Amino acid sequence: MADEKKEKWCFRNSSLIVVFFIAGPLVLPFVWFNPRLNIKTKAAVTIAVLILSYALWMMMQASVKSIGEYYKQIFS
Repeated sequence: MADEKKEKWCFRNSSLIVVFFIAGPLVLPFVWFNPRLNIKTKAAVTIAVLILSYALWMMMQASVKSIGEYYKQIFS
């Protein structure tokens, strides 16, 4: 066990998921530098992250617009 190389924290799947929830698409460099993943997996993860990030961005914009309209009704 002494000659087993310890995996870096930034290449563990759990770390990638946590970084995605904290920083969104900024996790992609960690995915692409991960030596354990093949190119198909990296491409699939990249597409999934970009689609999910876009969807979350659109939901956030709709929420901010809705809140803005609500405050206009209250203060008008």
